[in-house]
Amino acid sequence: MNRKLQPAYEPIKKIALLPVQRFSLENNIPIEYTESEGIGIVKVDFVLGASTRNQKQKCVAALVCNMLTEGTKKFPGNQLLEALDSFGAYIQPQLGADDTTVSLYCLSKYSMQCFTVVHSILTEALLEYDIINKHIIRSKQLIAVNEKKTKYMCRRAFKGLVFGENNVYGSPVKQEDYDNISRETLVSFYTDYVSSGLKKIYLSGDINQKVLENLRVFNDIQPYNLADNTIALSESLEQQIAIVPLKESIQSTIRIGKICINKYSEDFQGLAITNLVLGGFFGSRLMKNIREKLGLTYGIYSAIECNRDAACFFIEADLNNEKTEVALSEVKKELALLYESNISEEDLVVAKNYLIGSLLRSLDGPFASIDKYKMIHDYGLTYDYYDTYVNCIWAFSPEKLRSIAQKHLNRDSMSIVYAGNH
Repeated sequence: MNRKLQPAYEPIKKIALLPVQRFSLENNIPIEYTESEGIGIVKVDFVLGASTRNQKQKCVAALVCNMLTEGTKKFPGNQLLEALDSFGAYIQPQLGADDTTVSLYCLSKYSMQCFTVVHSILTEALLEYDIINKHIIRSKQLIAVNEKKTKYMCRRAFKGLVFGENNVYGSPVKQEDYDNISRETLVSFYTDYVSSGLKKIYLSGDINQKVLENLRVFNDIQPYNLADNTIALSESLEQQIAIVPLKESIQSTIRIGKICINKYSEDFQGLAITNLVLGGFFGSRLMKNIREKLGLTYGIYSAIECNRDAACFFIEADLNNEKTEVALSEVKKELALLYESNISEEDLVVAKNYLIGSLLRSLDGPFASIDKYKMIHDYGLTYDYYDTYVNCIWAFSPEKLRSIAQKHLNRDSMSIVYAGNH
């Protein structure tokens, strides 16, 4: 082997996920799993209906989610986490706008013991008064700290501006929202969306027959049979501008963006490539111009943030207070270039390779493939999505991407939020 010669370059043409297997419990709760034999560890995701879209009062879902590991009838107080710790297990509830997921990491040989603890969490959480008050105080203090940060305030205002403050995707959480939340309200939400809210179970890692058999402990849980609250959106085609004053701040954060297409749109992958060229990685146009050439910021990026029923495109940067207008002007110039001229073949090849390479990197590890199947389910996609993904990416031409930019990235319809001493 001549190590002075560069290895031959072969573009990636296909991505293979671990095969997914499916079955249902006796109570018809669906199970999906992928196997990685020999590692001795299992990850289990319990998907619940306890999301913010289903709460009738702000902050209820967040409080219930935070309190799931604070004790149950069988494992009161610290005994719950101590029981999991004794088996080398870790549990993490994650609140979402569309679903809440309780993720369990444990050794395969102790799956039954750990499943017993999770079953207790899902069916008999205590939700004690003193713990509720502790979480309310802690949450209000965290908001008070964050309300002094330009990035936090900019993001909060932007979502309210784009989605609407009465929409679950845009509704801002403030300190006073934690006032007047009763234990009865929390218990009612827990009953409807946790103890009767199990939608699906995903497993990955060292899944043997014994682990699958141990799932029978969840056969007595009532499956989720409520309809998730619908989310109505009315996209504004007019530009909106909001200023969030933070007088003591020495820097500003700006966000510019709009509601955009979601993952199930045929244009989405093309928009993802366009976003990458614009500001989706360190070698993007925004970084080269506004950071490297003009020195206006240490970091600027663009992204597409997806939820089940809505997505938004945005550009964000932290800037010196005096430089916000200059930076915004340059951002608008970069947006205009996307629909006034074609992306060069060289930039396009870099972006496509980066996007496909990022997907490959995200599949590294024994637990990664099941997350991709979960995404397919969340967005109502077909299971051949990743089979066609790579070919679809390579097929996009500069002309097609320019057309997508013209259709979905009109800068004149993008809302702008400034947060800082502006």
